[in-house]
Amino acid sequence: MRHLLSHTSEGVPGTRYAYNGDRFGLLDAVIAQGAGKSLAAALQERILTPIALRRTAPNPQSASFVESGLDRATFEANMARGYAYSGGQSNLTPYPTYFGAAAGLTASALDIASFSMAMDRDALLQPATKALAWTPIVSPSGETFPYGLGWFSTDYKGVRIIWHYGLWTANSSLIVKVPDRGLTFVVLANSDALSSPYPLGQGKLETSPWARIFLDTFVIGSLGLPSTL
Repeated sequence: MRHLLSHTSEGVPGTRYAYNGDRFGLLDAVIAQGAGKSLAAALQERILTPIALRRTAPNPQSASFVESGLDRATFEANMARGYAYSGGQSNLTPYPTYFGAAAGLTASALDIASFSMAMDRDALLQPATKALAWTPIVSPSGETFPYGLGWFSTDYKGVRIIWHYGLWTANSSLIVKVPDRGLTFVVLANSDALSSPYPLGQGKLETSPWARIFLDTFVIGSLGLPSTL
């Protein structure tokens, strides 16, 4: 499980980092066996309901959506339409229908921020477990990889950054956490353009202009956060 969660399961397990989000799908059966229920049911019981994420659910086109208890038509009406660029034009593109440990959980930006704050106050994981998840994996040969367990863990200009990205057909996402500053940046897109042009899977957060602007402005720079209305 640790090899899957750290993207070190290919080749000789634990010796080589190779980001492959599809392999997270192998955890579906592990979760179902350990929880005694489906991934969707366990997710709803252990995470979504306790921290009141009411705008988060399995892909509404999947059979797992029923576990959310939400109205499918209402939920879909609140989703942004997906699109893709082709021939210099943007074209409406249906979202994929899969849901599993690898992909397919839909959420609002506010819910992702609420999830992040729940992580910060240790509402979901024990502090020792969170620290383990946020610690970069070190290979038997001593090489430090850019990934912990389920999270990237890298430095940007000397500051520790915990982050992840999402990339799929007609959607992409980015969450960047700066634990030492108590800051989190969340951005979602209804196209793949937020993530697809950049080698984020290699652990190179600095290649994302969106992340770089946030970090250089509010973390490395001295500009204060905007006040809330």
